[in-house]
Amino acid sequence: MKTLPHALATGALLALLATPAAGAVRAILAFGDSITAGVGDTRPEPDRGYPARLAALLAEAGVAAEVHNLGVPGETTAEGLARLPAALATGGNLLLLMEGTNDVSHDVSPETIAYNLREMGRLASQRGIEPIFATLIPRGPAAPTDPRNLQTERVAWELRDLAYRDGAGLVDAYAVFTRTREVFGRLYADPYHPNAEGYDLLAKAFAEMLLGIDTVAPVAAFVRPADGESGVPPTSELTFYLYDHLSGVDATHATMLIDGEPVAATVSSSVPRRLAFTYRPATPLANVVRLGYRARDLATPPNEIEETLATFVVAGTELLTGDLDRDGRVDGRDLVAFAVLFGSNAGDGRYDPRGDLDRNGRIDGLDLALLAANFGRSAF
Repeated sequence: MKTLPHALATGALLALLATPAAGAVRAILAFGDSITAGVGDTRPEPDRGYPARLAALLAEAGVAAEVHNLGVPGETTAEGLARLPAALATGGNLLLLMEGTNDVSHDVSPETIAYNLREMGRLASQRGIEPIFATLIPRGPAAPTDPRNLQTERVAWELRDLAYRDGAGLVDAYAVFTRTREVFGRLYADPYHPNAEGYDLLAKAFAEMLLGIDTVAPVAAFVRPADGESGVPPTSELTFYLYDHLSGVDATHATMLIDGEPVAATVSSSVPRRLAFTYRPATPLANVVRLGYRARDLATPPNEIEETLATFVVAGTELLTGDLDRDGRVDGRDLVAFAVLFGSNAGDGRYDPRGDLDRNGRIDGLDLALLAANFGRSAF
């Protein structure tokens, strides 16, 4: 297990483990929507969802805690904000906040979701209950809204920065799930909810954060240019932030990558929980560019990662029809991406204009023929 330096232990960890009296039991309020409630779980009530599993994991670690499941299916953050005062009136030591996926389904902005969650955290703090924020788990590719997780990821960006600015604890469930292989095929009951194995993973993520065990490598946010962006000027400034809310980012081993190669980016930060990267290329960029990073944290031993953050198209680049992933080549990856979209129409949640090659509002056999005509060809 990878443990944290004592000096970097979070307030949540200290509040949870401090024992004011022999036999004292900590009360943890797990507040959220259907994912907290445990929809999709095969366990019987009241053991559904991550809260009961979290209590068991804490008990195994020697922490006496009652984890109360306060999940309400279908709830938005605005509704949760209205419900929260009554929930807080019962008292507690920690408030675990994981909510917002229903807001994404209703096209509520990531900034509004983060604002509502921050207000919930403020209400808890006023009552002496420490808030712990959690990013949303990704939704599956069959979800009718946000199937590519563009909005869900941006909510994660906002919450990573909120936790940094407020000095709060963060459970980065989005990172944990997206970095798990075959996550949708193995760990989901439907496009939105985990199955029993998925709830095991979610509970583990909460337990590790509360116990100060760091298994999550640094995560990025506020990436510019955006993934999939076209017409990017050749000398545009490239930027992103790296966060590590437990042990911190190791600034001596954090590098911006362009097409897999390190570049001399400017790195600025006053604390290891967040590093800002900026780079303006001396030589103009061309064609399709992959922006990424290589980093590790300060845990012992460190968590390491190399990850692509965005693939964007420089202005003046001509791409082949059928190059859905915009990597300069029409190949099997484009065909797989196209297959997911086949049969959808404009207005469907599954529809993506990148697959509508003839721009007629429907992704069908005519589009497939256009892709097939360029299959195996490269633009540059």
